[in-house]
Amino acid sequence: MKRYHHNSRHILLGVALLFTAMMAQAQHLQLYNGLMERGYPKSLYVNTPYYPEQFQSGSVTFNGYAYDGVQLKCDLYKGQVIILSPATGRSLIYEPYDLERVVIGGAEYQYLEEPDNGWYEVIDSGDDWTLYRRHYISSTTHEVRQSSQLTRFYPRQRIYLSRQGEWYGIGNVNALCKPFKEHKAEIKAYAKQHNLKIDELDNAAWRRLTAYIKSL
Repeated sequence: MKRYHHNSRHILLGVALLFTAMMAQAQHLQLYNGLMERGYPKSLYVNTPYYPEQFQSGSVTFNGYAYDGVQLKCDLYKGQVIILSPATGRSLIYEPYDLERVVIGGAEYQYLEEPDNGWYEVIDSGDDWTLYRRHYISSTTHEVRQSSQLTRFYPRQRIYLSRQGEWYGIGNVNALCKPFKEHKAEIKAYAKQHNLKIDELDNAAWRRLTAYIKSL
């Protein structure tokens, strides 16, 4: 009888592990079941509107489940997320509302409708503010090459700060001071001391600056 119960426990454990593995596999297949992307062939386009330009490792939350080690990038022109299927090597399309969370290369990306529709990279945040880098396509042009008309995309970036429901485009020190009026003098002094050119700061430099603002 003891051996029977012992074997039964092993069988139940095996069934539970098999069920868990099957559920995990089903969730995995669910993510990689999107529509295939048609892409931007070189015969029609000078460049592509992706950011980053190549697939990078990241993570997404889809239907309540978090997936790590996903190869993905954003289509700035169509506002979509492109995910690479590891099984087929095909690029799959996801709309922003399909995914609850998108992380690329360690940075979180949010698709926002305000102040302008598009993908916003979260740089840093405080108690009542968030700093973003918006990636977008500013315009397109058409070029004729060897009797073929090709489209060229013009990618751009812009820094935005949201504080207490208000949005601020940050292109210089004076613009940065507007949402932090109470620390205007300190921020200007810091920028002058470090010879900061706001429109040229990378994310690391921005975080050093926002760390200083948080300390005030």
